[in-house]
Amino acid sequence: MSKVDYGWNSPSLLVDGQPQSDSVVRGQYRYYQKHVGIEQGSVITFTLSPTSGDPDMYITNSRDREPGRDQYDLKSTKMAGAESIVIRPGDDLYCVDCIFYISVYGFKDASYSIVAATGVTMLACGQVANGMGAANEMSYFSYYHDDTDGDLEIIMTALTGDPDLYVTAGQGAAIMPTVDYYTWSAKSMGSDGILISKDDPNHCSNCEYNIGVFAWSAPSTYTLMMNGGECMMTLYPGRPQASILEAGEMKVRHSMSEATRS
Repeated sequence: MSKVDYGWNSPSLLVDGQPQSDSVVRGQYRYYQKHVGIEQGSVITFTLSPTSGDPDMYITNSRDREPGRDQYDLKSTKMAGAESIVIRPGDDLYCVDCIFYISVYGFKDASYSIVAATGVTMLACGQVANGMGAANEMSYFSYYHDDTDGDLEIIMTALTGDPDLYVTAGQGAAIMPTVDYYTWSAKSMGSDGILISKDDPNHCSNCEYNIGVFAWSAPSTYTLMMNGGECMMTLYPGRPQASILEAGEMKVRHSMSEATRS
């Protein structure tokens, strides 16, 4: 069965760890490709985060096999929320030097961001990122904080399992955080948050913050959001979002509306 969208002739290139925003019309496809060149043992993650509507994701590892509802090697087609596909060492499609082909199908008209990561996923201020990790697995994210004198808030909302937060910054960010090495951490059961005050001696501006999310004992799924003071957090339909609120403080959230899936 042929596809409605002929973008398969020239799929868009996904840059490792860089979210790409796009949209798709109901019943049509958007196509992407991701070249994987990694060391044995690295995890390959594809994440589709809708901001409206209901997109689905399909993947093949061959240019001769157009990914879609009728043909795919892997798919993620949940009724709501983010779509994620993780390929780990030992999985049938795992490779260290290959190309994956991805299609995003509009079950409804949808806008979204899509990211393919084999290492660190970049975060944007006020925009939700979705993550998942196997038990005892660390996933990495990075955020460039360019606010010269503002606080930085890191919010991780646990959806399943018990993920924890570990953070380094500035010169310390040259070493990725681990459960044994970090500048800040949050290790409560369930959701976690870290508020880094501008008065914190380790706070830095115009620098990189590296965030590690570690899944303790069981597979975990979560959302991650940064708020550097210069942006407004967005609430997405059907997705819980934790936060940090001090006594006497008020925060504003912007809500994205969405019709229910039919």
